[in-house]
Amino acid sequence: MKHKIVHLFYHDDIDGIVSAAMIMNTFFRGHVYRLYPVKSSIRGDKFNSLIESLVRTDGDIVVIVDYQYHEKSELWIDHHFNDDLKDNELHDGKRFYNSKAKSAARVIYNWFQNTPILKGTVDQHIVDIVDMIDSAGYKTVDYIFSSSEPLMILKAYLERLSIFVDSTYNRVVELIRFYNFDIQKVLFTLGVDYGIIAELKRSADTIKNNMVIYGAMSITEMNRLYAYPRYSEYLVKPSLKYSIRIVHLGGDRVQADVGFNKWLGEPCKIHIGQLLGSLDYPISGGGHQTVGGAIFLESEIERFIDDMCVHMNEPEEDMEKYGVDENDPVEKEAEEMVKTGETKTKDEAREKITSKEEGDPKGDVQS
Repeated sequence: MKHKIVHLFYHDDIDGIVSAAMIMNTFFRGHVYRLYPVKSSIRGDKFNSLIESLVRTDGDIVVIVDYQYHEKSELWIDHHFNDDLKDNELHDGKRFYNSKAKSAARVIYNWFQNTPILKGTVDQHIVDIVDMIDSAGYKTVDYIFSSSEPLMILKAYLERLSIFVDSTYNRVVELIRFYNFDIQKVLFTLGVDYGIIAELKRSADTIKNNMVIYGAMSITEMNRLYAYPRYSEYLVKPSLKYSIRIVHLGGDRVQADVGFNKWLGEPCKIHIGQLLGSLDYPISGGGHQTVGGAIFLESEIERFIDDMCVHMNEPEEDMEKYGVDENDPVEKEAEEMVKTGETKTKDEAREKITSKEEGDPKGDVQS
C-alpha cells in the first residue's frame, strides 16, 4: 500500500520519543515521513485543529503514538485513561490501546515484539526504563536526581531545554532509530553527559522559594512547563502528598499538572485522571491514577485550587476555603499585594491586612 507522506505525531516526552522511534523502525521503511512532537497543552480541539491544518492531502497516512485519538489516524497507539473507551484494552488493527500499560512503548512492545517488524530491534531493558519513567516508578525520588541510566540522562537533557524546538525532539527520535536504540551513542552525538543530572538537581532545589503549601498539597505557578524539573516538590519536601503546577500558556489558557508523591509509602486515594476528567470547566482533562493534567481558562484558577483543596486534603485537616466577595476592600488590597510582589499568596496578604487592622506589629506590610 503506497502513501504520499506518513505524518507521525508523538508526545514530547521519553515515552513518546522512544515509541516514535519504535514505530519508525518498524512501519516506516521506504516511506517519506514528517515528525511532529506534541506538547501536553495541545490536547482537545487544539490537537484536532493541528492535524486538520497539517494533513490535507488524500492518501497521506496519520500515525499517533502516546497521544489522544484522531479519526484520521491509520495507526493509533496509547495508554492514557480515555473516557470514550469503555474497555481497558483495544486492538483492532489500527488502534492499539491499553490503559493498564505503563507506557505506550510497552503497548507497542507487547503487540509486536515477536513479529518480524520488531523482533530483535528493541531491548527489553529499554522498555522497562520507559515504563519506570512514564509511570514515575522510581524507587526513591533521589534516584531521579542521581541516576546514571542513559535514558534518565536523556530525560534530564530534555527537561533542561529552555525552548521547545520541534527539530530537537525529531533529531532525538531519528538518532535513537539510527543507533538501533543504543542510548549511549545518542547521548554522545548530542554532546550530553552525566553533568546534566547535577544541573537538574540544582534547578530542583530552587522550587522551594516558589511553592505554596495548602495542607497536603503544593501549588507552584510558572510561565513555562519545565521551569522546575518534575518531582522537585518531593525532593525539597518529602512529606508532601500532592503537587500541582499551574503553567501560564499565554493568552487566557493555563495548564495544570497534578501528581501524587509515590514515595510516601501509602496508596493514592484519589484517581487523579478521573477527577480531572470529571470537572465541567476545563477545556480538557484526564490522566492516570497518580498523575494527570487539565487545560482551563485563567479565570478558573481560584476555582480549580479550591476544588483540589477539597479533594486532596483530609477533612480532619480542616482546610479553610475562602468564599469571598470580589468587591470586599480586604480582597482588593490582598490582590494588589500579590500583584506588586509584597506577598506570594492572597492568604498571606489577608493575614497581614487583618493583623495590621488589629494593631499587631507583625502587620507592617512595608517592604
